[in-house]
Amino acid sequence: MSKQFRSFYWKRWHSLAGMIPVGFFIILHWYSNSFAAMGAAKYNYHFSQTLFNPWMLTLEIVFLYIPLAFHLILGLSFIFKAKYNFKTYSYLDNWRFMLQRLSGLGVALFIGAHFIMTRGHSWFAKDGWVNGMPKEGWYAHMQTAMQHNLTFAVYFLGILGAAYHLGNGLWTFFNTMGWSKGATAQAKMKIFSMAIIVLLIVMGLYPLFILRGIL
Repeated sequence: MSKQFRSFYWKRWHSLAGMIPVGFFIILHWYSNSFAAMGAAKYNYHFSQTLFNPWMLTLEIVFLYIPLAFHLILGLSFIFKAKYNFKTYSYLDNWRFMLQRLSGLGVALFIGAHFIMTRGHSWFAKDGWVNGMPKEGWYAHMQTAMQHNLTFAVYFLGILGAAYHLGNGLWTFFNTMGWSKGATAQAKMKIFSMAIIVLLIVMGLYPLFILRGIL
């Protein structure tokens, strides 16, 4: 099996791991965050029901942590091996190419910070947590956190990065899988992916602005 042939299939697996399990989790998580618009009681109830699901940890490990680790490790390999050729591709496509990889690194750091704040924090601040949940409830916990400018900035940039990485990743996913052949199909897919990016930004920032008190 040639090196080029192996690379072809590794890229497909990389795209599948990022688009399906990780992408689905991000959308589902932002859907859960949207309950902030319904007030603290609804928000807390929704997250408590989710976290107390006996299968939640297993589902997270199998469908999030393992695919995310695979996608990240392989993505880092692609970043260091990539050839950033501004002469071969258009100026805009080169920016999309670089931003896809930079946003991937940023999202990985953001997910780590988010995990520490929402899950790992309970390991170090036991006095303020009960059964892995903040005593004041998730809504008040996140609302208080969003009043800190640095935390809010990290979440704001993290959401923008995740929206871009997932939306633009949809375009690269279709290209990698060979589903958008030809200049016309790829141009239409670019427009569609940009629309998805805008939709994801709105979906992600809406609950964030509610918790911050902007909306």
